[in-house]
Amino acid sequence: MTSYIDSFFVHFSNGGGDRFLYDQKAAAALIFRRLISLVSNRFKYKGLPDTVDIRYLEMCLIADGKAGFKKDADGLFNYSAVISGGFNRYGYPASVQLLDYMGKTYGRIIPYLPGNEIAADGVIMYDNKNDVPPIFRIWWYANRLYLLQTSISTAIHNTRAGVVWETNSRAQTRAIERALKALDEGKPFIITYGEENDLKDPPRMTSNPATPDVLKILMETYDKTFADFLTEFGINANGIINKLSGVGEVELEQNEEATRLSLSTSLEARRLGLERLEKMYGVSATVEPVFTFTQRSDKMEEEEVEADDNNSETDF
Repeated sequence: MTSYIDSFFVHFSNGGGDRFLYDQKAAAALIFRRLISLVSNRFKYKGLPDTVDIRYLEMCLIADGKAGFKKDADGLFNYSAVISGGFNRYGYPASVQLLDYMGKTYGRIIPYLPGNEIAADGVIMYDNKNDVPPIFRIWWYANRLYLLQTSISTAIHNTRAGVVWETNSRAQTRAIERALKALDEGKPFIITYGEENDLKDPPRMTSNPATPDVLKILMETYDKTFADFLTEFGINANGIINKLSGVGEVELEQNEEATRLSLSTSLEARRLGLERLEKMYGVSATVEPVFTFTQRSDKMEEEEVEADDNNSETDF
């Protein structure tokens, strides 16, 4: 069954270029949906009218880097925004075309942006000040994680299936095949030989001793890649990177700083859009992250106070 996210990318059109597509294989699609879900649920809005759909707002910001607002007799509605009239002297869109979830057009607006204030009749909100659609980075991480996951699965199978068996009879071959099949079902790897198996010499097995090390590297790379994704989109990744080898307190603090910076970039762009909504339509709304860094920050402050006390005692 097609999901909301899948349908969005089927109907979504940016007015030019290739429509965004992604691998429909189960593993790749699941990874992509997971990343999209994490990014689209970073913020919570308060004060917006019910006619504004937050799902569609966040999906437009993710897929195209911006979203439009227009008020009519039925209320304030949000749309996807497609640049249709070039740019003004400051590099902002002179006009944008508004589209709904199904791709239906709702005309053009002159957005309330620097250089357009006098003639403005609508508002657009950006995901970031550079108007770079996040979807391209999400797609890159989804591809990267999918390839790593595939490599991990291959490495796991290679720990047993990648070995070379030398058997002395067809009976031994069948016994090993049965044992490998049982292993796939979670049963212990047990091979028994009797007279019926024509036992002459035990079978010999040759394996690659580097496979366990490769598997460890792949799993660490997967975790680090996912942690990089979370950090880039302002989601606290300390719970993941703290499990990785060689990560100390300094690295955790640096990760928190990078996460805060990434989150503030998207947060400030959304707040600026809401400020323009208030100036244009008198709608007073707020946006905040769904999570905070308070717990770790408080711990850091306590450690700093304790360190200062210890230093004071040492001085005296």
